[in-house]
Amino acid sequence: MDGNLDLVAAGYVTSPDSGYYAFLGNGAGGFTLQSLPGTATNTFYYTDGAITADIDLDGGPDIAGAMVKVAWFRQSSPMSFNIWVFDQGPYDIHWVYLTPMCKCAPRIDMICSGGDSPSGPGYHMVFENRMYDSLAKIGQLTSSIIRVEVDTMKACSLLYFGYKACVPNDTSIGFYWRSGYYLADINSRPWNGPYPAELGINVVDSFALSGYAHLFQYKAEFKNGPDIGVLYEVWFTYTCPGVGVEELPTNTSNLLLHFKDGKIVLSMAQEDNIELVIYDVAGRVEKKVYNGYLASGEYKFEVPQKSGIYFAKISSSKSGTQKLKFIKIR
Repeated sequence: MDGNLDLVAAGYVTSPDSGYYAFLGNGAGGFTLQSLPGTATNTFYYTDGAITADIDLDGGPDIAGAMVKVAWFRQSSPMSFNIWVFDQGPYDIHWVYLTPMCKCAPRIDMICSGGDSPSGPGYHMVFENRMYDSLAKIGQLTSSIIRVEVDTMKACSLLYFGYKACVPNDTSIGFYWRSGYYLADINSRPWNGPYPAELGINVVDSFALSGYAHLFQYKAEFKNGPDIGVLYEVWFTYTCPGVGVEELPTNTSNLLLHFKDGKIVLSMAQEDNIELVIYDVAGRVEKKVYNGYLASGEYKFEVPQKSGIYFAKISSSKSGTQKLKFIKIR
């Protein structure tokens, strides 16, 4: 999982306990041989083909192999594996392939080919990957706060939130949204929802929003089942009296920094100790604007008088660092 190309091969077929080996690439054409613990149990049965993929979708590559039987080796910890055997597998298998067969969920299924069975030679078998209930992806995706109108004297009218998703019958996706005028406002508001996503493949739908706002945020919640709901894209529509849409950095739970009317505007949801410095394009300090304690609220700071391209950097004890590029025009 270091980004370099690796190779996996099964041990010699006449040695039942030889296991699988990895040739770890160094990124420069060279490889280091390493045995893989946990893969040596009757490896003779699974040596005709060795293919890797993240079968259980936990982020680590796994191994599948076949010959007399079919099995996959789950990477339980880095470079260590546990075997899972399919006893009902076909006989004298030549190859095993790993690919997502379902159009909806991104599970990695297993296809075996070229076997001889008691009923006759030459057939294929598909093992559908149901995973484990404990591996079902249950959790939330929360968006950054999106600023839809920079001018604090104006606000946008929210209209609709739309999505494109794939929702299997044994799972669900619920959508939430909230809006506000300032960071302290939106962070303290409850979520509207849930608005359930319809079931099916490539479902496209939307639901109505309401109210006026400067800031908008949404959340997707995944629930239930061994399958995985897939969220392809989302969008929301609105009408604004002005122009100015941007996605705020993910660390703006307290600070919001932007440039307006020739000044740097700082919005703080809670009190903090901050340092605000302006640099020129060469990285030289142009102006030390402020260093000290500030209560929650909105503040405006003067910038250098001469025109040019500048970078503002704010450092805080609670919210980390945030940077802003702006152009000063006389």
